[in-house]
Amino acid sequence: MTSLSLLRRQLLALFKSIATPEGTLDLVAVPTLKSAAARKGEFCALLDSGGLDFTDLKARLNNDPDIDSLSRQKRVAALIDYARVAIGFIDRELSARRGHVIVSANDD
Repeated sequence: MTSLSLLRRQLLALFKSIATPEGTLDLVAVPTLKSAAARKGEFCALLDSGGLDFTDLKARLNNDPDIDSLSRQKRVAALIDYARVAIGFIDRELSARRGHVIVSANDD
C-alpha cells in the first residue's frame, strides 16, 4: 500500500467519524468545541504526514473564518468540506500515477 493510499484511508476514516453516511455533519460525534478543535488538529497532522504538498489547502484552512468559529456546527461543516477536497486531491493523484489508456479511433 502506498503512502497516498494510507493517507486516503486515514482521511476517509476522519471524514466518516465526523459525518453521517449521507455526508452531512454529525454533531453527536463532535460534542464540544474542544473536540472540534482536536479534529482540526488531527486533520492538519494528516495533511503534514502525506506525500502531497497541501500548503495551499492548509493556508485556506487557516484563513477560513468558519474553521475557528465559535459555532461547533460551522467548524465541523468546514472540516468536512476540507476533508472532501483533500480526498479528491489524493484520488486525482493516484489515478494520474496509474497512467492513462489511449484508445485510438476506429479506422474501419
